[in-house]
Amino acid sequence: MLWLKERVIASVAESVLNSEELDKTVARLLVAVRNDGYAQG
Repeated sequence: MLWLKERVIASVAESVLNSEELDKTVARLLVAVRNDGYAQG
């Protein structure tokens, strides 16, 4: 059962890292969209 616990912990850690990376990507995208909107408007 230890391998299962380690695998779950690794999986959770990986999804947390991925969600942080996703947040950064979304934030950059929103900034880019806002900047385009201000430039045109």
